[in-house]
Amino acid sequence: MTAVDPHEHVRQREALIAQWSEWVWRRVRWLTAIEFTLWLIFNLALVGSAEALAEYAVAGVPLVFLVFLLGSLPFYLALATVYAVWVNRWEARARAAIQYARAPG
Repeated sequence: MTAVDPHEHVRQREALIAQWSEWVWRRVRWLTAIEFTLWLIFNLALVGSAEALAEYAVAGVPLVFLVFLLGSLPFYLALATVYAVWVNRWEARARAAIQYARAPG
């Protein structure tokens, strides 16, 4: 006769929770790396073009100032928004799976 481990279902649930936690963190790390790369490229492009843009002015305001002011803020806002939306979506999905795994029965 085979003995049934009464705690096997608990171990299975904990394994499922660990899998979902790892799934979220793996995606968050990838998104962070992608967004950091985009941030770095954008900033290097701004710095690299600063000297060329400094020669021009719009209504007496140097063009380089306008590009840094009006170009960088929306870009940074978009990066933060994409990060927040995607991570919240992934965490909600994992939270639902974990709650399902912890449900009795």
